[in-house]
Amino acid sequence: MFKIVRNVYAYFKGLVFRLIHPLSVKGIIRLFNGVSLRMYKGCSVSISKGVKVDQHAVIAVQKKGSLMIGKNVGIGPFNYIVCHKMISIGEGTILGPGVYIYDHDHIFDEKTGVDPHNYKCDNVIIGKNCWIGANTIILKGTIIGDNCLVAAGSVLKGNYPRGSKIIQKRNINIANER
Repeated sequence: MFKIVRNVYAYFKGLVFRLIHPLSVKGIIRLFNGVSLRMYKGCSVSISKGVKVDQHAVIAVQKKGSLMIGKNVGIGPFNYIVCHKMISIGEGTILGPGVYIYDHDHIFDEKTGVDPHNYKCDNVIIGKNCWIGANTIILKGTIIGDNCLVAAGSVLKGNYPRGSKIIQKRNINIANER
């Protein structure tokens, strides 16, 4: 019963968001508890039908940013998607919990340090039908082809062709492993 109520509430929140932003939302979407959608004046956002944004996810699109989310995309709990230039997530893609996607970095100079107001930006493109594992970080300039699998805990920057299985092996030492 709780799951039904939770889904009805998520559909209701999605409907309200669609009514407020009719040019951005192209169908029925679900927004679960604690979701924060920040769309700043001048940005471009396109969210297709069937999108699910799970609990406590944050999506922020800055004034010159462009965010495109395809049909039936699943955005997991505690995801952060922060867009200053362009982020595209292809239809059918699923983001596990704790996935972070950034299309920008702060400008850093060794003499003056971090510039808190200026960024280096580059597009992030995630293809169709990808699975992005939990706690993955996707950085500016990353292109992931269609039908890719990204293992949990990965940090991605660069180009990954269609059908890639992206696994970043680490040396893990577990004492008393059986």
